[in-house]
Amino acid sequence: MYIKELNNAEFNLFTDSYPYFSIYQTSEYGFIMNTQNYTSLFLGLVDDYEKIVAASLILIEKEG
Repeated sequence: MYIKELNNAEFNLFTDSYPYFSIYQTSEYGFIMNTQNYTSLFLGLVDDYEKIVAASLILIEKEG
């Protein structure tokens, strides 16, 4: 297994198929936070068969 940066489509594909979610872990929330001095980063845990088994939205506050 390894961790990789996901693009918007990969992240949405995973979150759309996952039954348990929070609005704070959606790409839409990440894009809203981009306007609030944050950078959004989508990370996924990928198994040996190239299937995304976990994903997370990470928000990084911009300096200044």
